[in-house]
Amino acid sequence: MIVSVGLLLVGIIVGHGNHDVGDHSFDSDHGIGDWLPILSFRFWVYGVGAFGLTGVLATLMNMPEALIMAIAAGVITGLTVSIAARQLARRGSASGSTTYQDLVSRWGTVSVPIRSRSVGKVVVQYGSDIIEVQARALNPDIEILPKEKVILVGVTGEIFEVVAESEAASLSLGNSHE
Repeated sequence: MIVSVGLLLVGIIVGHGNHDVGDHSFDSDHGIGDWLPILSFRFWVYGVGAFGLTGVLATLMNMPEALIMAIAAGVITGLTVSIAARQLARRGSASGSTTYQDLVSRWGTVSVPIRSRSVGKVVVQYGSDIIEVQARALNPDIEILPKEKVILVGVTGEIFEVVAESEAASLSLGNSHE
């Protein structure tokens, strides 16, 4: 249980591995984690947490099969959360007739912090769809925290450049939220 709290804190502090643009995150939406969820950061945070909690409870109840129960709970919880999160992320990604360029000039809310010269994530509403995209600050020396409003001002590949609402007024980007 203590290890999972540590992993969770690491994930919060480093933004789930979203470092510089060229780096890959612990839980990237593409790659080996798609077909092997046990390699995702999310699997380990929830799996180790369920393992620890089940182990502590089963031990306190003097159950002889505590280790087996703890392992099963950890694996099942880790897989379930990891797979469910990937399915939800796929549903929220730009698809169909929506292109990344369609999202430029839209307002969004930061969900994973955008730190100095690193990539975070922004949630954008486009019609009835809620889409989470990777983003970096147009001004690479600022930090934009979760729940802050940003405007998507450009896109390179799959990474958007954003400006915080507080900066947008000074850049004359407008202040109407869509």
